[in-house]
Amino acid sequence: MRIAVVGAGPSGLVAAKYAIENGYVCDIFEQTGSLGGNWVYNENTNDVHVQSSVYKDLVTNIPKELMTYSDYHYPTTVKESYITHDQVLAYHHGYAEKFGLNKHIQYYTRVERITSIECDKWLLVVQNLETETETTGQYDCVFVCNGRFKDGFIPTIPGQSLFKGRQMHSHTFRVIDPYKEQSVLIVGGQHSGQDICGLICRIAKHVYVSSREVLQGVFPPNVSQKTEVTKFTEDGVVFGDGSVEHIDSVIYCTGYFYTCSFLTESCGVRVENNGVAPLYKQIVNIEHPTMFFIGLPYLGASNITFDLQVSAYILKLMI
Repeated sequence: MRIAVVGAGPSGLVAAKYAIENGYVCDIFEQTGSLGGNWVYNENTNDVHVQSSVYKDLVTNIPKELMTYSDYHYPTTVKESYITHDQVLAYHHGYAEKFGLNKHIQYYTRVERITSIECDKWLLVVQNLETETETTGQYDCVFVCNGRFKDGFIPTIPGQSLFKGRQMHSHTFRVIDPYKEQSVLIVGGQHSGQDICGLICRIAKHVYVSSREVLQGVFPPNVSQKTEVTKFTEDGVVFGDGSVEHIDSVIYCTGYFYTCSFLTESCGVRVENNGVAPLYKQIVNIEHPTMFFIGLPYLGASNITFDLQVSAYILKLMI
């Protein structure tokens, strides 16, 4: 049996590990130059190969003990529970090394199209991004592990085009230096919004966090919670409570679109409501049950969830 894995991030690595461990031929297609998915740090956000949203000072917001696979743990030299992104990336490199995954990864290779063919098999067209050549391969099974944190959602707000300051999505946020002595607006008060606020407020003049809900906790004197933004002006914003503030830069921490542009209509699934349908248990393509989506649920302990999706469920379907 030949298996294709789309993506060499945390979900793709564990899918490939179990496939190879069970004696299947496995090709892992990774469009960047490194395994690790969202844990790969790259300051050059203009690089077309950058898929990660990791910023320089990121530290995990859940303990590493909840971020492991079932059969591979962090080395004893890593004492802290909350660790840096480079420590998480090193863990995944160690996982790939231990289970012999590296030789199966085709880097700088983008999946262009996946088409369903007879007997629930799959035809994949992939492009080598370095040589710009396309190749075609047939597979018995496909694991879609392309991640969900690379296409940032920016809400439409009146006057956005008039605003003369800098606007960006948190996907391309990397360092705090550009925000020194600035008045910064962060739109969105969930995990990334609160974390980036905590970093920027160290050097910013003032940070405004616009959120639908009142945030809990004690904030520094130069941080203010605000209601939703109703409109932009050339040099500031108007909030829902009628207050007006001068703003130098805006960071949208407003979530992501889930995309699967390589899936053709023949695959029998569609992307809707930031997910994929129709799927069984958020995993199995109901129309063609030899296609599996790993990593769609994104809350909780991610790596062990991916591990269980593959080991306890999918492999039984493939027998």
